[in-house]
Amino acid sequence: MAPKAGDSESTSSRSLRRRDTPTTGETPATEATLLEKDAGNKSKAQQTPGRKSAATPEPALTKVLSEVPSPPHSSAELRSNAETESRTVSSEFPITIRSPQFQAQVFQPRNIVINSEKRTEEVHEHFQTEKPSDGATFSYTSLEGLEAAGVFLSLTDDNVARIVDEYDFMRSTMLCDEEYATFARETFFLRQRRLKSYPIDRKWRAERVFHLVCSPEPLSSWQAPPLYPATVPTDGYKWDIHPDCAYWLSLTGFNSRYRSELQQAVFVHRDWITCPYLTVEFKKHNQSGAQALTQALTAAALALFNRFELKRKALEAEARNWSEGDAEMTRHYVITFFEARYTIWILLADVKDATWTGCTLGRLYTSACVSSASVRALESWINEIHRWGLQKHAGDCHGDMMRILEANGTDVSMMK
Repeated sequence: MAPKAGDSESTSSRSLRRRDTPTTGETPATEATLLEKDAGNKSKAQQTPGRKSAATPEPALTKVLSEVPSPPHSSAELRSNAETESRTVSSEFPITIRSPQFQAQVFQPRNIVINSEKRTEEVHEHFQTEKPSDGATFSYTSLEGLEAAGVFLSLTDDNVARIVDEYDFMRSTMLCDEEYATFARETFFLRQRRLKSYPIDRKWRAERVFHLVCSPEPLSSWQAPPLYPATVPTDGYKWDIHPDCAYWLSLTGFNSRYRSELQQAVFVHRDWITCPYLTVEFKKHNQSGAQALTQALTAAALALFNRFELKRKALEAEARNWSEGDAEMTRHYVITFFEARYTIWILLADVKDATWTGCTLGRLYTSACVSSASVRALESWINEIHRWGLQKHAGDCHGDMMRILEANGTDVSMMK
């Protein structure tokens, strides 16, 4: 498993403070103009006999000056005014991914950290799975429990050569970002065949969804990551994020008798999907690579916090302390694309005394689809992420749900 960011980095990230947002207005200029006009009136009154003294300001000037607040006389007053201005700006201009201060206003108060350390991990070492011998093909659907999964890639040598040629053509003709994104979605990110009726085999399946918006709702099991510490003022961000692509667990793997009960333990979207494990984001036109990563991390942090909450509630139901194995399972994977270049990331929860204290995004692998080796590497990472998601992640989520439901008095004997 990839190591987390160092303690020194986590400590420094917690010390960051939200930057105050400056405000501009017309009051100083208006006041200066009126004062200048008043000074001119005074001069004329002194030079012109019999004219009314300018010692008494004009009524309009008196009104404006009475409305201009006195400057603060202490640093405490200055901080209070700055916080008021910041809240006013946030309420008038809602925070979005494109906001210049998004990371300062949303990530930093929640201790959501990006570890910029560049590392390269071998995919099978990361997942602790057996690496196929050179040239050997491996069928993931031959693994127990994955027979019905339709998201695994099985590229032939001809497929790989065509992919490299496609990317070479797009680079040479300078095609737009959407061309790259469309090609990658069609080539690497497969979807399960969808049916109105649930299969009865109870095999794990993944559901690929594009631009799905799942905003947190009050009293639901889908909540935004909390501010850390909790005393930090709220930023008003609504978490109405819609990642380009995400993979969730299908409910087909659960016993049909208990699917309706699952919402007592975990968030279920429209009686269809639960517990996402992979987020994919593509760099778009008029968007920087950093903004694409910010969008991906926002969606991933939302998913990971709710995975943590499922684990936390299960441990409480079992009256068991948080263990290293529990931390191992509280993760989420992210893949970002910038034209032909891709990066594999892992998002890990930071937990202290069984309490969420933030999360850290770490880089696992970076390459570009300009050679057969890099395409094969991407194929392996995608397949192994799905293997982890449909075996370890799905099984652990299922176990957590059973523990919660059993603690609530539900007979879970048939769920196993």
